[in-house]
Formats: sequence, structure tokens, C-alpha cells
Amino acid sequence: MKSKTIYLLVLVSLFGYTQNTSSVKEEVSAKTLEKSEKKLALQGMQAQFSPAAILAYQDQAAQKIVDFYSYLALYKQAEATQEFQGAIDESIQDLFLSDDLQVTNILEATSTKNTLNTWLTNYKQQKTVLVFDKFIKKEVTSTYFLFMYAISLQSPTENKELFITQKVYFFPMIKTFGSTSKNVWNLKLGEF
Repeated sequence: MKSKTIYLLVLVSLFGYTQNTSSVKEEVSAKTLEKSEKKLALQGMQAQFSPAAILAYQDQAAQKIVDFYSYLALYKQAEATQEFQGAIDESIQDLFLSDDLQVTNILEATSTKNTLNTWLTNYKQQKTVLVFDKFIKKEVTSTYFLFMYAISLQSPTENKELFITQKVYFFPMIKTFGSTSKNVWNLKLGEF
């Protein structure tokens, strides 16, 4: 009985030691990945990609803006149920960098800032429709694309054209597939 107890204590100790070693390795691995991501972001697009590749990413970033306004148009359809609007919300939130992102309330004359979720709630409650018109200016920086574009604000009382400046962030994310790591670049809409 005494030898079984000692044997059991040794096994439990070894199990605890291997679990601790595993968590330390995971911690070190996570810190290494974080440093790699920061290093890649600092180098920027120009160091990582050819001009043709940057242009292709810029076109994809522009398409994300167009997609955003297409999703907004779906809210105004007569058959847009609560479930359907929830799916639209998720799709829009997936386009943006964060749900807590502060965006300018272009629906009102004041230039107040709201979170994206608050802005979407306000938009759904109004009869105003925002329609994408055209891109005016495109600029590339080291970590984001900057777009200036025109939209039409159409309401029952007035129609007017607005000019919006919006960032589309371009950043690396290292994904691990088993023992292989791959650098994947993401595009996410930013503040406007």
C-alpha cells in the first residue's frame, strides 16, 4: 500500500511538471508570434509587396467600402426581418476592425462620434439611405489605405452629397497550421 501511494505521488508530480512545461512553451510561442506580427507591421506594405500587389490589395480595400454600403442598402428592404438584420449586422461588423470603433455620425449635421454598433442602430431607425457614389482619392501608407469618396445621403426631405475619408487597415496575422506558420494579410475597415 505504501509503495502504491509513493508511485501515485510520483505520477501526479510528473503529470503536473509536464503540464507546467507545456504552458511555458505556449507562452513563449505566443510572445514570439506577437513580436513577429509587430515587426511585419512596422516594415509596412512597401517593403513586403511589389507595386502591383499593393494595387491589388488597394482594390480589395476599396471593395470592402463598397460592400459596406451594399450591406447598408439591405437594411432598407421591405422584407428585412430582425433575423435578416442580425445577419447584416454580423457581416458589417466582420468588415470593420472593431465593434467599438468610433465613427462620425454622418447622418446628422453634427460631427459627433459613436461606436459602430450605435451608429448602425441609428441608421436602421432612420428613413435616410446612404448610397456609394465614387472614389475621389486613394492613398497608401505603411499600415493602411486612406480613401476619400462621395456618397449620396437620400432622405424624404433632402438629398445631398457627402465626402467621406476612411481608413482601411492592412495588417499581418500569423496563422499556425500544425507545425507550419503562415503570414496572412488582413484588410479591415477603420474609422470614417
